[in-house]
Amino acid sequence: MEKYLKKCLLDFSNYKTVDTKEKYRINANESPFNPGENPILKKYFKEVIENFNFNLYPDSSAKSLRTELSNYLSVGPEDIICTNGADELINLIILTFVEPGDKIIVHSPSFEMYEISSTINYGEVIKIPDLKNYIVDSQSIIDAAKKNKAKLIFLCNPNNPTGYLIPDEEINKIISETDSIVVIDEAYVEFSEKEEVGLLNDRTIIIRTLSKLFGLAALRIGYGIGNPEIISALNKVKPPYNLNGLTQELATVLLRNRENILSQIDFFKTERSRMISELRKLDYLTVYDSNTNFILIKIKDEYKSIILENFKKNSILVKVYENKPELENCIRISLSDKNINDLVIKSLSIGEYYE
Repeated sequence: MEKYLKKCLLDFSNYKTVDTKEKYRINANESPFNPGENPILKKYFKEVIENFNFNLYPDSSAKSLRTELSNYLSVGPEDIICTNGADELINLIILTFVEPGDKIIVHSPSFEMYEISSTINYGEVIKIPDLKNYIVDSQSIIDAAKKNKAKLIFLCNPNNPTGYLIPDEEINKIISETDSIVVIDEAYVEFSEKEEVGLLNDRTIIIRTLSKLFGLAALRIGYGIGNPEIISALNKVKPPYNLNGLTQELATVLLRNRENILSQIDFFKTERSRMISELRKLDYLTVYDSNTNFILIKIKDEYKSIILENFKKNSILVKVYENKPELENCIRISLSDKNINDLVIKSLSIGEYYE
């Protein structure tokens, strides 16, 4: 089979997910709140399903969904493209703009799909390591983009897995001082203090999702924001009917009633502050600031196995970073409901095990 494979796949390792047998899953930054259990949303979802035309192809342009997103974002529908998750959008961006051998800048550590999609499409990835405490090194990004004539720069903001939020002035500097297309992945932006859509020009693309705060991870809804010229270019390579019709209609209904979801933001921010404060009392943990619905934690080496065993005993699945020197001894925990968050704190407490 190897002789038929693309050369870039011979030593390639794709993004891996894990089978879930644990009772509590806090490894994937999913919302603990199921929108289908909200009484108001449940009523609207039921109406959508009962009246849905399963025999018809979906709207290829996702017009109704883009209209509701435009109302939410205060941008024009023509500035939006909808995709089958943010992963599809990342791939579309690379398919649209990257020729074999083009340079792509990513800061590191960050979301793995930038590198994976670039490699599959013969882009050459240049990683810029973060500064101390996982602060994104904006100046080195600019320098590398100039030196290598980079086609794309990916900025994850807030960053996954570190939770760091790049200041607006640094993003604007990266845009103004390079000639690259700057892709800003804002999958977790609703959990931060940044609210408005950033600068849109002919070299900026913003990625967002309904998987995180909006709790529609199972439906796979990503969307991109850019000026009409960029969106038109992306539509040249977007497959027709890429986003199924039921997903479009359920997401549209949810956005029309988004106050039921946006009201959860205060809960996440309060729980995040509480958990960080509690965990910083444990001197064998380094707990990083977060602008997301997750927290990155570094564990002193001698305590790591004990803590992982605690999670196992309490049937909690966390994200453990193996074979990643930049994240050595780190775990990432997603915020959940208060009871599960309390169990997570107890699991991280050495010498204490709770049923």
